[in-house]
Amino acid sequence: MAVVRYLFTTYGHRIYMSLMNQYTPVYQGTEYPELHRRIRRREYERIVEYALSLGVENAYIQEGAVARESFIPVFDGTGLIRKGEGSC
Repeated sequence: MAVVRYLFTTYGHRIYMSLMNQYTPVYQGTEYPELHRRIRRREYERIVEYALSLGVENAYIQEGAVARESFIPVFDGTGLIRKGEGSC
């Protein structure tokens, strides 16, 4: 909420916010227990309600459950071109 408040009070309607409900912990998430879980539905609803109560109009808001395994890419480095390799 502090981030949403800061962005809106600093930039107002000059920026767009993306309030996403699909946070999914990966990699080192177990090192930070408070971040090693998906966002709860009520938490997401509260941040959306808060943004709207501030007057935020330029925001992308997600509906439904989109935090599924099928949306999580494989972070194994496949398909990356390392410096000095490939043609760029």
